[in-house]
Amino acid sequence: MLGDSVTEERIAQVAFDTPPQDVSIGEMSEITLHPPGVKQALAVPGAALRLHGGKTGVWLLAAGKPGFVPVKTGTSGADGMVQILDGLKEGDVVIVYSESELAADRRIKVVSTLTGS
Repeated sequence: MLGDSVTEERIAQVAFDTPPQDVSIGEMSEITLHPPGVKQALAVPGAALRLHGGKTGVWLLAAGKPGFVPVKTGTSGADGMVQILDGLKEGDVVIVYSESELAADRRIKVVSTLTGS
């Protein structure tokens, strides 16, 4: 499969057991793949993933302070959630958004929404 990382378009060869009606060879198509579902997996919003010290991970809130934890990711869904294969455990509090870059010694304020209302 060939891909363009900017447009996120891929050139792929697709085969059908029974071809859909009104499809021509060489025609441009939009195809959505639905891999098998993953049961009982930890997942975080893709927005929570950060690159820190050359490693992909998330910032956790523990004892009122942020701490970076490297994670191993799995599949990602159309809903923006990313499967976490290693690095987190159930109950960990993941920081999804911060106004500025986080650091382990930084003071933070937890809010329930991003708007002032």
